[in-house]
Amino acid sequence: MSINCDSRNSAVAYRKVESVVFQSALRAAMLEQKHSAFVSVLETSVYDKADCFLSYDGKSGYAVTDDGMLISVFSIVSGRGHGIVESAIENAATMLECFEGFLSVMYAKHGFKEAMRDTFNEEFAPASWNYSRDGKPDYLTMIRV
Repeated sequence: MSINCDSRNSAVAYRKVESVVFQSALRAAMLEQKHSAFVSVLETSVYDKADCFLSYDGKSGYAVTDDGMLISVFSIVSGRGHGIVESAIENAATMLECFEGFLSVMYAKHGFKEAMRDTFNEEFAPASWNYSRDGKPDYLTMIRV
């Protein structure tokens, strides 16, 4: 278990859970999250091989693969992003992929640096992508140095 503080300085604990529990919480959160297109929901086999973490209230979580890739970060509670990243780093996250913008800025504050950049490709855009709200940001691979 790791405990981190959100922006309101209240402790949020993340516990390791089975992949099926994580996937259930992730899918439920995607129904409530307005930026759900920013979160990749991957094949079950990926989560089965990863370490999956949830907050005790089940409203925030993330997974880390064997090679240190931070995947499927989500929260339906505002202000938990930094705490999630801190917990993920404690649990061996060393790289991630995200769209440029508020996410890349947040990750950079925790030591992640841009390693690769791809231009937005509509062919690979999530079906629910909101072009009028979110534009066409570059897609970044970031590593923690």
